Amino acid sequence: MSKKQFRIGASSRINIERCDGRISLQGSSKGLFSYSSDGDVSIIEDGDVVNVLAEYDLKAYVPKTSAVTVQKVDDRLTAKELHSLRVDEADFDIKVSDLRGGLVIGELHGDLEVKKSAGIVAHLVDGDVSAKEISGDIKIGTVKDGFSLRGGRGKVEVSKIMGDAFVNNVSDVVKLDSVDGDVILQGPLSAEKHHIIAAGDVIVYWPQNRNVQFLVTHKRDLENPMNLPNETMLPGEFQATIGDDSCRLIIEAGGDVYLRPLKTEKSKEKSKSKSKRKDDFDLDFDLEDLLDPEELIEKIGDGIKSMVMLQKRNKGKGFLGKIFGKAMQEVDEWAGVPEEREARKRAAQPQAEQPQKANLDSEEERRIILKMLDNGTITVDEAAERLKRL
Repeated sequence: MSKKQFRIGASSRINIERCDGRISLQGSSKGLFSYSSDGDVSIIEDGDVVNVLAEYDLKAYVPKTSAVTVQKVDDRLTAKELHSLRVDEADFDIKVSDLRGGLVIGELHGDLEVKKSAGIVAHLVDGDVSAKEISGDIKIGTVKDGFSLRGGRGKVEVSKIMGDAFVNNVSDVVKLDSVDGDVILQGPLSAEKHHIIAAGDVIVYWPQNRNVQFLVTHKRDLENPMNLPNETMLPGEFQATIGDDSCRLIIEAGGDVYLRPLKTEKSKEKSKSKSKRKDDFDLDFDLEDLLDPEELIEKIGDGIKSMVMLQKRNKGKGFLGKIFGKAMQEVDEWAGVPEEREARKRAAQPQAEQPQKANLDSEEERRIILKMLDNGTITVDEAAERLKRL
């Protein structure tokens, strides 16, 4: 293993020309560049630029004040506590955090995970994008899977998302030009004009006392239990205004549109106390942040139609499919073709039990199961299994 360290200037730039393995970068308060690698590493200093060429995995410590450029990496890249990072081309996942100067990506053929960055600029991400606590602008050309953002203080502009999108707690303009899947948006947003175009469904959670003007077009249905003032509804179109129109939310949906009141912190705590096994979901956010029990009951009760909204059309590769996982697959099986569902019921039930269950009203059983789910007596997984057995 080769190891080396040497002192560089505070304004020096690190340029990794190529790495044939993994790259791990860590910011350091020391004015040193140090590295270790199982293969040969070539270091060439050119003024305030340190050029690096690694034949295998590279682990390096760099000054926190240094800007780092990676021209080409063939494996996973992780970076933490750097000033800024630029990646021209990467063939695997990138995971970064604490970038005071932001992140710039040319082409990434993998997933991108960013936590705490001054901004994100990317041309192509051939996978998922998951971002948290972004203090600057986000500008991305194409995301070939899902897009998730929790917490942003800059503008959000994504030209193309080929999966689903989830946006929460953003204080500037949101512009999603083309989403092939579904969109979940949790407001409020800034006093600007925001635009979302989605081929699937759009779910919006909004505080009932915050200013917004909804301008909605949809190809299917619109559900609005918020009792918004100044509503105007035409076939395929909907307008409503809360307060003034300083914030305009323009939605163009190829599927359904759901307008929902945003939960208060008090109601969230009450909902969480009902969930006795919410840790069964391996998520970065709680299921209760997306759907309360009553809404979930509505969607399960809608059968096949609800599955169109909750389950990604490419069989689980999208953002919503990852949220609900196996539970939604089981509910989808329950909500299948009636003849197939009846055949599964008969096959699953022992013959000796058939006479006892014949007198039970299956619709009443379903209502009981959904009521238990609403009360938190059973989990989503348990409800799905019981509905499947009906």
